[in-house]
Amino acid sequence: MNCSVIVSSPVDGTPIRSPQDVHTSLLPHFVGKEVIEIGTRNGDGMSCFCKYAKKATAVELATHYCGKLRERSDALKQAGGNGFEVLCSDYRKAPNLDADIFTWWQEPPHLRNHAALESLLGFVLAKKVRSTAIAAMVFDPKFHMDAADYKIYRKYAVGEGAWADTVPVDEFDLCHKLVRKHALCGRARGTFYTLGVPLLALVNHSFTHKGRQLGGRRLENPAWPAR
Repeated sequence: MNCSVIVSSPVDGTPIRSPQDVHTSLLPHFVGKEVIEIGTRNGDGMSCFCKYAKKATAVELATHYCGKLRERSDALKQAGGNGFEVLCSDYRKAPNLDADIFTWWQEPPHLRNHAALESLLGFVLAKKVRSTAIAAMVFDPKFHMDAADYKIYRKYAVGEGAWADTVPVDEFDLCHKLVRKHALCGRARGTFYTLGVPLLALVNHSFTHKGRQLGGRRLENPAWPAR
């Protein structure tokens, strides 16, 4: 299982997308599972995940990527492989959003770890998502938000189905070929981390953060069921 071989000509380079070595490291956790990727972009990761997942779904908010993703999935099927479903939607509004594993790499301001985890946990508590669902998150310690979040969520990567992996990566040369801003290519070489966090492990976690406090009381996520 090697995503660099399966997807030998990626469209995007790191750090525009997560590294292919990270995709490869996730495969053992995805085999035979229903997987949803939030924020799929051009689908370099999904094109590898769908080969081993029981079912793979790309959820993409940016409409200009949705057509490209459908074309890519169709091409995989025509070649005799597995394709993937495409939901062109905000993941918080997508219908029937249920899977064994939800994966993403945060991209502020539109996709943040705390917001995704809070929303998905709300769906679990509302019985819209299975209670065993796992969040598969990716962290680049060279990016300050990832570094801070890894320290917060590492302790929740415990229990059945959980993991905490360290992944060496080197896409420096590929970055220079595919990424316009070469100054970003320093992030394409080094170490990444992945965490598999059972969503229910976060049930007592405080998701308070800037902009979500009012009079000392935590604002509830609209996805959470009424108490």
